[in-house]
Amino acid sequence: MLEDKVRDVFSDMVVLKNPERTEFFSNLSLPSYMRDWLVMKFSDDDGIIDYDSVLRYIRQYIPRRSYRLRNQA
Repeated sequence: MLEDKVRDVFSDMVVLKNPERTEFFSNLSLPSYMRDWLVMKFSDDDGIIDYDSVLRYIRQYIPRRSYRLRNQA
């Protein structure tokens, strides 16, 4: 299957798109490059994401938009 071949050849660079992931990440309002990085960081070899770990990471390291806007003034 093509998906398996792509994963074998480009395992460190490929981020396979999934509608379930898209919905989860669209609710977080993150830029696409951040979303792709989080998918690569928190997914296993089968592409299954640990969504709880993603949310913990975001809460710990990514400031909320309201905080960023307040501090720009």
